[in-house]
Amino acid sequence: MFERHARSIWFEAQQRLAVSSNNLPATLVVVDMLDDRFPASLNENTVAAVTNLMVNARQQGAGIVLLECLGCHTQQRLMALIAGYQNKMIAEKKHNDGSVQVIESCLDLGCCINQFVVCGVNTNYCVLETVLGLLSLVPSCTVQVHKGACNQDTNTNKYTGQIERSNWSRFNDPRIRLV
Repeated sequence: MFERHARSIWFEAQQRLAVSSNNLPATLVVVDMLDDRFPASLNENTVAAVTNLMVNARQQGAGIVLLECLGCHTQQRLMALIAGYQNKMIAEKKHNDGSVQVIESCLDLGCCINQFVVCGVNTNYCVLETVLGLLSLVPSCTVQVHKGACNQDTNTNKYTGQIERSNWSRFNDPRIRLV
């Protein structure tokens, strides 16, 4: 079912790209900047960098998509930045990859689907998988990942027992620009 839905979203995105979204500002995707689920999302430097991106996106009239884990909520201080802003969508994701929800939100909002700015947590999971998912759904898109506005819980991976930090080498597709 998910694969069929993703194909449907891909087809609709291709039709939209044929009409063009080139003149629209890049869509900002904020991944899992939640109230209390991930310590990395509460890091003050990360929050400040995400805040700057959200303020800039709003000033440019860009679409803003806030991805949230199932049953979780974006921090109130970030929500306050976009209160009353019409070109935003809060999308709930059930898996690490929120790309389908991002594209659905962009199609609903009428915002850019060929350029994305991505930030949030956790870098090695939800951010990475959403970025790769966007590249898969819209192969002609480009994604700018703001390293300073991303974070990774530096805890022990329950599968490998290794301490994890952001692994930027995994963002190695030429359509991805790390800034």
